[in-house]
Amino acid sequence: MLYWITFSGTLWAFLPWLFMVALWWWGGWALLSMGFQCPSRKNKAILAFGTGMMTYIWVGNLVTRWIQPKWGFFLPALLIALIGAWIERPFASSIRQWLNGIWDGRLFWGVTILLVGTFFEIEMGLLIFDHHKNLSLISTMAAGNLPPVNFYNPPEKMAYHYAFQFLGASLVREGNLFPWIAFAVAKAITLGYGIMLGGVVVAQCLHPLYQRLITFSAIVLGSGTRYLLLLIPPFLLRHIPSIASFSSLLQWRESGAPLAYPEAFMSGLKYPLLMGHAGPSNLSLTLFFMVWHLGGRWHKQRGVLLMTLLLSVWALAWESSYALVMLGVATLWVLKKWQKRSRDLLPAWWRNAAALSFGIALVQGGTLTQMAYKHVILRVLPSAAPPVTSLVTTLQGGEPLFAPRWPPAVLSSHIGALSLFVPTNWIVIVAEAGIGIILLPWIVRWVVQKIESGQFGTEVEIYAWAAGWGLLFPIFVRYAVDRDISRLTSFGLMFFLVMLSIAFWEWANAKRQLAYWAGASLALMAVPGVVLGGIQLSAIQRPRFGASISQYDVEIARQVWDRLPPKALIFDPRGWPAVAITGRLTRFGIWKGHESTMHHTLTKHPTVNGFLAAGFSYVYVPDEWWYDLTPEDQHELSRPCIIVVAESQSPPNAEGRIYFRRLLDISKCGRTNTTGG
Repeated sequence: MLYWITFSGTLWAFLPWLFMVALWWWGGWALLSMGFQCPSRKNKAILAFGTGMMTYIWVGNLVTRWIQPKWGFFLPALLIALIGAWIERPFASSIRQWLNGIWDGRLFWGVTILLVGTFFEIEMGLLIFDHHKNLSLISTMAAGNLPPVNFYNPPEKMAYHYAFQFLGASLVREGNLFPWIAFAVAKAITLGYGIMLGGVVVAQCLHPLYQRLITFSAIVLGSGTRYLLLLIPPFLLRHIPSIASFSSLLQWRESGAPLAYPEAFMSGLKYPLLMGHAGPSNLSLTLFFMVWHLGGRWHKQRGVLLMTLLLSVWALAWESSYALVMLGVATLWVLKKWQKRSRDLLPAWWRNAAALSFGIALVQGGTLTQMAYKHVILRVLPSAAPPVTSLVTTLQGGEPLFAPRWPPAVLSSHIGALSLFVPTNWIVIVAEAGIGIILLPWIVRWVVQKIESGQFGTEVEIYAWAAGWGLLFPIFVRYAVDRDISRLTSFGLMFFLVMLSIAFWEWANAKRQLAYWAGASLALMAVPGVVLGGIQLSAIQRPRFGASISQYDVEIARQVWDRLPPKALIFDPRGWPAVAITGRLTRFGIWKGHESTMHHTLTKHPTVNGFLAAGFSYVYVPDEWWYDLTPEDQHELSRPCIIVVAESQSPPNAEGRIYFRRLLDISKCGRTNTTGG
């Protein structure tokens, strides 16, 4: 099994990454001491892991721009540990406290490890969510593509949130994992730890263990309740325009696992937390609960530095959630200033941390940096290019980033825009968001009462405003890649679900009738999590490599990953797989689905002259492409000047066919005036 997980085929090669984790975990412990007061050393050790991980990503994003990847991924962890040793003195005593804190939280870490292991096994079988993007970014970043350029068309800059991919790249570089394994491990770690942090937040609000467990389960499993539409008779359901037909709810969505996802249990607004397969959203989930918890633990002004760092990483990880939090801070600051009551002013540390993080977000790289570059700097200084490849403008032909939405509508990433002016759409909206959304007015009132009474701190007030913006903004504003704006709605529904799960217990003591509705809603919203979670377990029974990655690709990667010349361009007729396999960039076109004429022509009729003219020095040959070529094309790729750098193949099958992968070096072939050379 290890043979297919690490480049070396041994577990020992993974130990350097674990050592690196210990360094930044200890550093995170020390950084928390600067400005935050944790209730116990157990709690501090739990938060120190996330603090160290986020600090590592932030520092690494800067350091690896100037230092070779061989050292650039390890040095940030060492720097964080050295800073921790400088902050925490006496050193030996602090180390003992840190280790004791980890031991005190052994139940937390035991459950976290169990979750991480389970999620890893699931991810190995699902193979969903943009493998072309994630695997290529993780592989090339580990090989030095930092800050990342568009691996499909270098040297164009790329507007993308890549903090999660940096963590995955560290697993490749320091953990010796194949990129597709690193992707699965990074998702499992961030999802398992992020979910468990939700339990830490719940523990702040509820004390009896059974209440914590039930609330925690409701938050993890909670989703929309689209399946309730199945209760509507077919002849009535057909009169809802947004639902094409009754049979559409009975379709199955491919999951990659042996069992498919039933469409009726999906949601285009809020998926269960255990469905966190995208990666960046998992890192955002971790930051969501970390900032929530630490926001109420400030006790020194120096904490601004760490909070600034965490918010900056959030901007690099999932800019949509970060933007909502910034809107929440800005809204609260304006309201406090307008009220002109000094005792109610927004705490200076929140204001300063938000302002500093926003400034950093504009220059550190990622989506917000490139958006500022494209929409501000280039308009002032048009000659400051190179151009930026934005997933927005690439996919939508350069249409405006934002535009008014009319008529106002709730945007489901699955169904589309659900106009508020169509009465029957309200039924679908409630089903998509989860039936508990009907209790939104009562939750808003409850949260306001808690804030006014001082039971909820500034961090909850900021999140409440952020959630409000998340629910309202997509109704009136359309985004260029419109399905992505549903992420804002998802943030709002996430906060709403947490509040509903906590409010239920208070209502159970004081407002029984409201508690019945809340309890029933939470139970109904948990059903999709149970169904989809159970289906995902079937993926464990069919572990695979990454999408479009075969065992022959794995063998090639073992031989050549990051061993080709750093500036080499590699041609793959399929587009991206060779990028993930070798760690080198290609020249395919603007983006997936936007293949250039050059690439298409070379795929149909490969010539050495054509490859060299396009800048390629290596050609990746999968067997399925080779067998589709004409004998003349095959002869062209067998010229004496071509060197076979790496090859992996199967024995002939019953029909005599051999499955193989072959990497060719064409750099020694000089360009000639004839196709045949």
